[in-house]
Amino acid sequence: MRTSLILKNPPFGFMDQDDFFNSIMVLRVNMQAHAFLSYLMRVEKQFARKRSFANAPRTLDLDILFFDNQTIKTDKLSVPHPQWSKRESVVIPLSGMNR
Repeated sequence: MRTSLILKNPPFGFMDQDDFFNSIMVLRVNMQAHAFLSYLMRVEKQFARKRSFANAPRTLDLDILFFDNQTIKTDKLSVPHPQWSKRESVVIPLSGMNR
């Protein structure tokens, strides 16, 4: 439905890796949040995503920031995404979408 500009920003957490490119997309999906998360994880795997340790370098990282104004807290999914409002990689692209 909409996409933000792409933001290049330095890594955080594990610093010995390349910069990240971040963007936000607003989508309409016909599935529940956990099913959509499973789908996103399959897409990451197709792009050779490996989950070796926290903040490890990765080929693709897809997150659900918000989901239909829901609040979800389970072992696998937290919506809204924790700390989204403190990450420039989210706040800057998101603010550009509201113009």
